[in-house]
Amino acid sequence: MSRSSVEFKFSKINCLSVALSPCDPVELLNQFIKRIGSQGVGAYSGELAVIDGSAWTSETPPPFKELVQAAHKAGLLLAGAKHFPARFADAIERSGLLLVEDASVAGQPEPVAAAAEAPKKPVQPAATEVADKVEPAASQSGETMVIDSPVRSGQRIYAKGCDAVIMGPVNAGAEIIADGNIHVYGPLRGRALAGANGNPKARIITTSFAPELVAIAGYYLTFEDGFPGNCENTAVKIFLEDEASHLKIEPLNIR
Repeated sequence: MSRSSVEFKFSKINCLSVALSPCDPVELLNQFIKRIGSQGVGAYSGELAVIDGSAWTSETPPPFKELVQAAHKAGLLLAGAKHFPARFADAIERSGLLLVEDASVAGQPEPVAAAAEAPKKPVQPAATEVADKVEPAASQSGETMVIDSPVRSGQRIYAKGCDAVIMGPVNAGAEIIADGNIHVYGPLRGRALAGANGNPKARIITTSFAPELVAIAGYYLTFEDGFPGNCENTAVKIFLEDEASHLKIEPLNIR
């Protein structure tokens, strides 16, 4: 018998984890939609995700079916649920989700996509491009990851638990993700997502601002309608104003 060209193997995958905490179902759904966007153009469009019930203490399950429908509209590929009580298994399966043990690769990032918390107003989304792979850093020292070469289109680099310093351009179609701050000493034309672990104090700094998307702690801005003020191709810093939900872009005086 000839060997089959198709083989099935069990493996773990790296994906987003959507952590939920108990609250009113309608409010939970509203917060979820605000965080992920809508109509296939959210910050997490094209990403694979699972719902994490580690903090879910309610006796009733979250609105799994409605969450799946909202994720589908935003282009988020919500595939499973983990860390929920066994009594929620039927509700999870009826929603079309898989009940999984874990959805992350050991040693790989598992950023939080959304959480039930005090309502925050996200910035308006627009279409974004998702990179297709994670690239290792060129070097990492202490709490800083340093990339000494240009970040090419299609590359995705994740600085887990530290800052990312890019000594060159981040090209369109590239993506930099960091749990800490992101510094780009060159043109930022791709996507930069700082505070990926939920840190609202993270900053993004670049010497030439022209990105597709910037985000801090899950709140993001896109620029298909142009850049605000006269910030395009200038040195700027981006931060969450008052650690709230409003992303602010300010000129950076480096002369």
